[in-house]
Amino acid sequence: MNNESKVNMEQQVVHNPKKNYIFLLIGRLIVLVLPLISTPYIARVLTSDGTGRFSFCISIVTYFTLFASLGFNTYGQRLIAKHQNDKILQSINFWEIVIARLIPVFLSILLYVPFVLILCENVDGFSDKYKTLLIIMSINIFSIALSLDFFWLGNEEFKKNAIRSVMIQILVTVSFFLFVKNESDLYIYVIIKLGADLLNHLCLYPFLKKYLVKINIKDLHPTKHFKASLLLFLPTIAASVYTILDKTLIGFLCPNDIADYENGCYDKAEQIVKIGMTIITSIGTVMYPRNANLYSKGKIEEVKNNLYFSAKFVFLMGIPIMLGFILISENFIPLFLGESYDKAILLFKLLSPLVLIIGFSNIFGIQYLLAIGKDIKYTIPIIVGAVLNLLLNLIFISNYYSVGAVISTLSAEVIVTILMIFFSRKEINIWKIFSNSWKYLIAGLIMFFVCYFINKLWLKLPNENDEEFVKNMIYMKNCGIIAAVGIFSYFIVLLLLREQLLCSLINKFKNRIFKDKKVN
Repeated sequence: MNNESKVNMEQQVVHNPKKNYIFLLIGRLIVLVLPLISTPYIARVLTSDGTGRFSFCISIVTYFTLFASLGFNTYGQRLIAKHQNDKILQSINFWEIVIARLIPVFLSILLYVPFVLILCENVDGFSDKYKTLLIIMSINIFSIALSLDFFWLGNEEFKKNAIRSVMIQILVTVSFFLFVKNESDLYIYVIIKLGADLLNHLCLYPFLKKYLVKINIKDLHPTKHFKASLLLFLPTIAASVYTILDKTLIGFLCPNDIADYENGCYDKAEQIVKIGMTIITSIGTVMYPRNANLYSKGKIEEVKNNLYFSAKFVFLMGIPIMLGFILISENFIPLFLGESYDKAILLFKLLSPLVLIIGFSNIFGIQYLLAIGKDIKYTIPIIVGAVLNLLLNLIFISNYYSVGAVISTLSAEVIVTILMIFFSRKEINIWKIFSNSWKYLIAGLIMFFVCYFINKLWLKLPNENDEEFVKNMIYMKNCGIIAAVGIFSYFIVLLLLREQLLCSLINKFKNRIFKDKKVN
């Protein structure tokens, strides 16, 4: 192929990380916020036992979906990102990954069916409670073969993903209100939820023709990708130990009469904390392909500058979110989930530090070690954390139930983050990342104590005899006051301390406003 043809086949792509982050964040927040509309309804209709049954079953299915993915999502995203400007190489890599991934998907399905049958036949009470749910959830394994997230994220096409996710989540939310009416509709709830995942993958297929070109089948060698994807599968499956195994072990180790309740409270508390984590980790999803692309071009300093910016952002947003969750927990949980999830209040408080901890493991792990291809250094902390988490879960869940799962998760995540920082220390200036944290800590502590004393001295929780509507209005008022006072006090203190990132964002916003006025 001559040079002119090659130029014509190239796609000259210029991406704006800030716009990508905004699109990704809006998409993910809406996908999380829309369930905030339906979750109070679903939590009350299905009850803590119903949501606990779903949480336990999805944790089991997820092991098979992880094997079906086999590390291709992360590996494929990085591979596509490296060849953003070459349609031929992208097309070859795309089809090779899609074909190669069919093998683990097929094997997962073959293993899943007999596993479910054996489990339900040999464990008391499983067949009646979980068999039908587990069979329906096999849809999740099939959907892996259709997922193209690695391609869109590798090309930094966050706008399409955001629009798709929002539209489907709206459809899902409406469907919940229309078709899920009581606890016996748990199966309908699962079908809607998993069917949406299938639709999520299928609706972007028509856009592929814009990015791909015809490839000779002789040029495809899908098996060459297995080794690299397997290396990334190890941290993926290891990470699942402390993101999924805790729910599985709660189901097995807790007494039968409270296992679903414990899982329901744990699952809902974790879901709410994940909203805060999404705000923090979305920047990592944007920076991962960007840093991979920059590193492939030898622009190391730009990669480091991206990491320093991400760290400031994690401090800026992570500290108030973490402390805010602790402050509003006693009002937000009964307002949002209902009073049958009373244990979720404690779990919500205990899980809130994950916002900050995972924010930094995301920076050092995904945005740096994984982006620049240091897969082994990324994998070691994950495996260490997984083994530690498994051991702690076996010790603590038997004695402390869902609280034991929280202790194990926090311990594992702290160790993982410390190890990732250790493996990045020679290339990244760790002192530069953490030296400016004192401003955020001061602002966070002032915010916390102001809101804490307002909450304890002024705001009152509703009485047991109050009607549900009155209780909810009191909870809502308390949450609103705490949130307003907290946001105001935190950002005022940062402005007084002349915090650089916040001041620069405000100045850019002011300049944009004045520029628009001059144009008009």
